[in-house]
Amino acid sequence: TPTPQQIVIDYNQLKKHNLDASKLPAETIFMHKPIGYFEKNKTEIYIIGSVLAFLMLVILVLTRIIALKNKAENNLKKSESRLELALGGANIGLWDVDFRLKDVYMNNGIAELLGYNKPADLNYNLKTWQSIFHPQDISQIEEAFIMHTQEITPAFSGEVRLKIRTGDYKWFALHGRLTQKENNEPVRMVGILMNIHFQKEFEEQLQLAKEKAEESDRLKSAFLANMSHEIRTPMNAILGFSDILLYDQANKEEFLN
Repeated sequence: TPTPQQIVIDYNQLKKHNLDASKLPAETIFMHKPIGYFEKNKTEIYIIGSVLAFLMLVILVLTRIIALKNKAENNLKKSESRLELALGGANIGLWDVDFRLKDVYMNNGIAELLGYNKPADLNYNLKTWQSIFHPQDISQIEEAFIMHTQEITPAFSGEVRLKIRTGDYKWFALHGRLTQKENNEPVRMVGILMNIHFQKEFEEQLQLAKEKAEESDRLKSAFLANMSHEIRTPMNAILGFSDILLYDQANKEEFLN
């Protein structure tokens, strides 16, 4: 029975005699052949390469997410800028109330409407909200808020007088709506504030003009009625004597005297 045979060469001797290893059979086994760095650390290199590839993949995904986030933030800033421009052009302020955190947000439009440079100058919060309203309008606002939270009205609205920076009161229109509720309790409400002071003054002037016109009409009617009475009394006598003169020729001279 033939026994298996293997060719075993000492690599050091091969190099010592400058022999060409490529001419040996492919199945030759070399002893003392130095192991290369890659073969020696092949397992570690595979592990490190896999980790680096995974990290590169994570970096690419994070880069994509960050790019999408930046794009969304830029779009949001543009939308906010457009909204601010639109609200500013319409002379409208934006407010946002978080009842859970007891936080009140007001944009620069509201600060400008009330005569301030920035919202922080108002020093306004849920605990001091009544300080800015006219005392006669507080009950109206509370009633409108309750009716909206109980879903009796579809929106929160009212016309109130607010104290501006000079200490005077001006007319404003409040409009808002609950955007979040939990357990039938309000969580967040968003709305707008509009300056209607000139409109209110115009309405008051119209009301005064209407009252003056009605008073003038009443005085004119009273004057005409009085004059009609004063004129009708002597005219009745004149008409009566005229009829007598026309139909009673016998006593005509007596009546004329």
